[in-house]
Amino acid sequence: MILAELGVEPNGELLAELSAPLDVPVFEAFPEAPGVLGHLREAGVKLAIVTNNWGTAESFLRLTTQVGLGEFDACVVSAEIGCAKPDTGIYRQASDLLELRPDECLFVDDVRAFVAAALELGYLGVAICRAEPAEDPGVASIRSLEEILPLVGLP
Repeated sequence: MILAELGVEPNGELLAELSAPLDVPVFEAFPEAPGVLGHLREAGVKLAIVTNNWGTAESFLRLTTQVGLGEFDACVVSAEIGCAKPDTGIYRQASDLLELRPDECLFVDDVRAFVAAALELGYLGVAICRAEPAEDPGVASIRSLEEILPLVGLP
């Protein structure tokens, strides 16, 4: 549809090129993320990704490894399971894959409404707000991933 609007006639070669994997990652990790995630892994904390994104968990995990975030125990991709944050199904899928109860999980997101939804379901949660955090009595916020370490009992 977009190609037609642009006046481009799709052919097999163009469609193959458009659907080919990128040679470079489509995102970049925050500088402290690899160290914090490594510290959590070393302490035996189970880690999952919950994303409103396209693709499959397998392709997303491959991408996170490319940008130096290491291995995750689970990954839930909205496009793959048919629901997205803040739908309860996406949160439950992640905690079920980790074999944890909601109250054993800390959910971190940069969207306060997504954190609020997790809190309502019984998960622990904080919003990561790299700029000055907005006051919100219902959702705690942090400015750096390093601040989650004490929340899970780590120095």
